[in-house]
Amino acid sequence: MGQFYFLMFIIILAAFAYGCTQNSVELKTKSEPQQLNQIFQVKSPLQIGDESYDFTVVTTEGKSIRLSDFIEDKKPVIVYFFTTWCPWCAKDYAALSKVYKNYENDVTILSIGIDLSEDLITIGEYKKKYP
Repeated sequence: MGQFYFLMFIIILAAFAYGCTQNSVELKTKSEPQQLNQIFQVKSPLQIGDESYDFTVVTTEGKSIRLSDFIEDKKPVIVYFFTTWCPWCAKDYAALSKVYKNYENDVTILSIGIDLSEDLITIGEYKKKYP
């Protein structure tokens, strides 16, 4: 039962961190700024029990992974959106770093940087702070 509350706490923290970025985040790309929902092409919000939209991201090691790659693990996946400059994200990662070893076999955490001006080197350095 304690794991359920821990997971709910993490999901709420992730939602809060995502909310810190507001709905109309201007993404810096080489072409033109885009709304976040244009990138993910979200047509309607998910409801409880809906299957998540699949997407592909690049890891700090340069490997492409898809959300659907984690289906075989049969454990919950927490998708956490962050930026390296967000003070709330740093607090979340500091807390997660303390307890992750206890839950790493029970849950997968997929962290996604949403500030497109931050490159893989910047995010990789940030990752070193929070093992």
